[in-house]
Amino acid sequence: MGSSKQQGSKLGRGPVLVLLGLTVLGTCLLGGCSSAQQKAQRHMEQAERWAKEGKTNEAILEYRRAEQANPKGVEAHLALAKLYNTKGDYVSAFKELVNVRKNHPDNHEAHEMMAEVQLNARQFQYAKATAQELLAQAPNDTRALMVLAESTFALRDTETATETVAHIIEIERGNSRAWYLQGMLQLMAGKKDAAELSFQNSIDNQRDFIPPVTALAALQAQRGAMKQAETTIQAAVLRNPTSVEAHYLMAGFLMQQNRRPEAEEEFQKIKALGESDPSNRGVLARY
Repeated sequence: MGSSKQQGSKLGRGPVLVLLGLTVLGTCLLGGCSSAQQKAQRHMEQAERWAKEGKTNEAILEYRRAEQANPKGVEAHLALAKLYNTKGDYVSAFKELVNVRKNHPDNHEAHEMMAEVQLNARQFQYAKATAQELLAQAPNDTRALMVLAESTFALRDTETATETVAHIIEIERGNSRAWYLQGMLQLMAGKKDAAELSFQNSIDNQRDFIPPVTALAALQAQRGAMKQAETTIQAAVLRNPTSVEAHYLMAGFLMQQNRRPEAEEEFQKIKALGESDPSNRGVLARY
């Protein structure tokens, strides 16, 4: 009788111990997962701080650490792809986006960024195809529409580019890149007055975008409105005092006007900006 009770007691404890073990294991697994995510988040926050301060290399290092802590996470891969794209390292950007699309094939932003990377890398046919795939799912996706417009423009399909950019402006009138591209298309068609208006709209919608400033000032100079061209460039410099591109534009204009002392002042500003920002040193060396 005692032996039977002892045996029953042992049998009763068995499932309890198994259940307890599973509970502890589950808690550990959950704790480990949470810890990994928290670690990745800490690296992400530090990376974002570095990025805001313009310390790109430090930011990249922290984003990579976030990836190591949470390899299948999306945020770090997308952030790195964006940084690499800005730096012109399109191969690295492409690798980051391939990783996201492998683990998260439905991530729309990764597909949008892929199209933009292909465009910047001058892989225009691929950029066009990726944009068309996105637009088949979301016809009013302005990022994809912009890639389609710019890639077809580069491929000399001006009809598609014109139709696409008009559609972008219709649904997003504040799109500076669209106004700029429309101006370029109008210029190619010999519509200079319309192009000037488009370039001005581009500038008004994005005050730090220098390409439309260059195009508008060139058109103004062509028709002899030199004072107006100078005012256009000077306004861009005042809006963007740390922009090397804006100062170069001003310096070039002054050199054309044979105003060398004033041009020299601009080059001194460019030199100072280059010394404080390593990304500008290559520009100065090329000059």
